[in-house]
Amino acid sequence: MTNTNAIETQDLDEQALFSQALSVVNQSLERHKDETPYKQIIQGAAKLMGDTTLAVGICKETGSDPYDYYTVRYADGRFDLTGRGKQNGVDVSGTVTRGYLENVVETPDRYLEHPEKLDLDWVKDKLGIA
Repeated sequence: MTNTNAIETQDLDEQALFSQALSVVNQSLERHKDETPYKQIIQGAAKLMGDTTLAVGICKETGSDPYDYYTVRYADGRFDLTGRGKQNGVDVSGTVTRGYLENVVETPDRYLEHPEKLDLDWVKDKLGIA
């Protein structure tokens, strides 16, 4: 079976790709909002990130330096992309690879059904959840 979305995701710029992947994260967290550890992530985000933004770096591969950044804010029970780059003193809370973002967008059902496969380290680190 051929994945017809793969070519499309490869053609997306990072902002569109990050935004679509963030949408999958939001849908997955909403679907599993009453389960551990997602309930704690959501509660912690509501308490600690309501007025806080954080930056997520995009890397070519795990462990490499980020080549792009996106700023995210938690509001109204979801993570929203507020812009490209690190905005005025926003801390970088973690990184993800472009390949990971492509995988999330190409196979969203995998992440919607199995949220443990989501890379949420950028949120967990900010909230102090190991």
